[in-house]
Amino acid sequence: MNIPTMNGGYREFVNDGIMYRLIETDGIEMFADRGLYLAVSSSRFYDNEAFHCDEATGEIRVNPEYDGVNALFELPLDPAKADPVRAEAYLRQLLNPQNADHAPDAAEKELAVTEPDLEATVAKGTLIPESVRIMRFDENGMGIYEYGNYFIEIALDALFEEGQTGFSRMTSVFGDEHGRFAVRFARDADGVVTGMMYKLD
Repeated sequence: MNIPTMNGGYREFVNDGIMYRLIETDGIEMFADRGLYLAVSSSRFYDNEAFHCDEATGEIRVNPEYDGVNALFELPLDPAKADPVRAEAYLRQLLNPQNADHAPDAAEKELAVTEPDLEATVAKGTLIPESVRIMRFDENGMGIYEYGNYFIEIALDALFEEGQTGFSRMTSVFGDEHGRFAVRFARDADGVVTGMMYKLD
């Protein structure tokens, strides 16, 4: 699990030669007893060459031979705030979004109530026409969308399932001094991906 698969993204800006990134994602406190990492590298996206991951244990280590910036931090979350039941319900929902063959248990009902209804929120917003732009792709196949100070670089499989058209499963919501905004993406039958921004209030 990582920020893109957990409905997240980031914005960035440079001030006096220092780059700042504001990161957002679904809540992570429920996983506080599992160990979470913040990985930093000179790439815009997670670089498999910058870090070593032990798939058996989940442990991640810095690759000392990486030709670039790479650093790794363990997030200091209080294990007492972990919620294993809620975490398992979240993972089931995340890994099997189309699985509706079972009745939701208590943890899943709680998750559904506490998760914001993004569709309803965006539906009440106002589309900014000049923000509608076709996503471009870099040499590594990463999708890039920019409008104003907003920038996101993300893998397509974090937005869409294979063969999926219409709106993506991820909507980015953020706020600044100008109000609250949402960014969403849509893919047509020809595979063209378009990003767009909504003013929410």
